[in-house]
Amino acid sequence: MDDLPGYSRTTQLASSSNASRGNDHSGSTYSISLEDSKAHKWLTLYVHSRSPNPTSLPCFYQDDKITGRVDLDTLQSESIKAITIKVTAGTTFVGQEEDEFLNIENELWNPSVPLPNGSKVSKLEKGTYSWPFLITLPCEVEVLDGKLEKGFPLPATFSERASVGYLDYKLTVTIKRKALRVNKTLVTSFAYVPMVRSQLPSPMLQKAIKENRPLPGPEDDPAGWHVLPAVNVRGTLFGSRQVEVTCTLALANPLTYARGISAPVWLTLTGTDIQALDLLSSPSAITLFLVRSLATGLDATT
Repeated sequence: MDDLPGYSRTTQLASSSNASRGNDHSGSTYSISLEDSKAHKWLTLYVHSRSPNPTSLPCFYQDDKITGRVDLDTLQSESIKAITIKVTAGTTFVGQEEDEFLNIENELWNPSVPLPNGSKVSKLEKGTYSWPFLITLPCEVEVLDGKLEKGFPLPATFSERASVGYLDYKLTVTIKRKALRVNKTLVTSFAYVPMVRSQLPSPMLQKAIKENRPLPGPEDDPAGWHVLPAVNVRGTLFGSRQVEVTCTLALANPLTYARGISAPVWLTLTGTDIQALDLLSSPSAITLFLVRSLATGLDATT
């Protein structure tokens, strides 16, 4: 959460009882406001989420509902066409336009819609108004994959320092005004975390892990491993002898792992030079890297 972009608009603490709730979980209520030239908070957005700290940006898990309220405190009568709240999400590379894949907009009020107290007005008189809201995030989103639209799971928020790209979710309140008057928007980012459960490993791997025994390798448990193509490594041993070793890396099936646990790997070294195999099979001689790639745009769906 600390890596999400900050905002210059005023933020403040708010009691979690001050906003509508639609999720059965503890958390906090985040608020953000627009102020006039005299520091009067005339538009405030309250959002209840799983974030433990009300000063941190809101955080939602898969299947959560975004709940809260919008408060409008006018010091004079206002002619407003509509008040809306919108959830958007998109991917962006630095220096490029955002590629949006989610847009859900709800209208909270317009002159033809009754106020929360049941009355209808053509314009909002001086006073305080409040509109609760509830937005359900979809588990999947339709995006263009080549020439066809396909459904993909809603991705997690991605934002890191020094990254050339990021994936951001935003919640936007818009005050739509009549002709010749500028609309006003209040925007906050929020974090989205999909709930992906890793599947169980093969029965033989489960048994070995449970009994704290050495894992069976790919030869003994073929279904338990995803074996990658072999790689031949050539080099000079002690500056005098050419050697060749074949390296075969296997990852435990299925290829999804719970966060915070170790991912089992199996490395097989084969060759004709016993001394080279002894040296290369030492744990201090092996470095295994997990490399992450980042892509965005229409061709980034696979």
